[in-house]
Amino acid sequence: MTENAFLKLASPGEKTDPALQERFAEMFGRDDVSTTNCNREQLVALRASLDQTLADRLAKFNTLCPVRSEIHQMLFQELIRQVYLVDSKQGDLLRRVQLELVQSVQVYQSLCEQGRRYGNRVYTTIDPDADTAFQAATRALRKEITSLEKEKIALKARLNFASKARDEQIGAEGESIHQSREMEAARRRQYEALMAVLARYDSEDATHDPEVARDTGRPLIKRLADLNIEHVPITLTKLNTDSRQPQR
Repeated sequence: MTENAFLKLASPGEKTDPALQERFAEMFGRDDVSTTNCNREQLVALRASLDQTLADRLAKFNTLCPVRSEIHQMLFQELIRQVYLVDSKQGDLLRRVQLELVQSVQVYQSLCEQGRRYGNRVYTTIDPDADTAFQAATRALRKEITSLEKEKIALKARLNFASKARDEQIGAEGESIHQSREMEAARRRQYEALMAVLARYDSEDATHDPEVARDTGRPLIKRLADLNIEHVPITLTKLNTDSRQPQR
């Protein structure tokens, strides 16, 4: 393991506590650990030293990195030393937390290594023929997926074309129905106008002169026939009959 660059060591001539040094020797494996606490300037320098060490050793931040884990473990020891100098019970508790974290990380690393070895062993024992068949089936499925995607695009295009044609047909039929209704209304208005003219000539003043009535009835009958009106009033029928009789 790399020497701990964060753990504060006793300087020459520093007055130390033998009991604390013995305890620190048990905790950190060194008998020259300082028994004096750090001031504010030393803490700021410790933080700067952490950032510089991570950069110098090219520690990775977005993945599981043993280098980064080792650096933080070394810093953890210095923090335990500082807490222990303030309160020995809190220092012991923090030391237990560190050991538990280290043990958990080691267990996870062991499991990952076992899984990796098992995967390599399984991969090397796979039947080459079975692997080839699996790859062929995979290629066939990918080709089928590509074909289905193309068919989906073609069907979508046909659906859009059919929808557009249906909308155009519906619009044309609606326009035809509208025109038919307008023509029917125009014919009905002409019929009503002709009936009004007929009623005027069918009055007592207009029927005094039979010649005038017959001359008026002939074009009225023709126009009503052009309109395909099935109902012909009795007066018009009579006028038409009279108009066909030879004049004396």
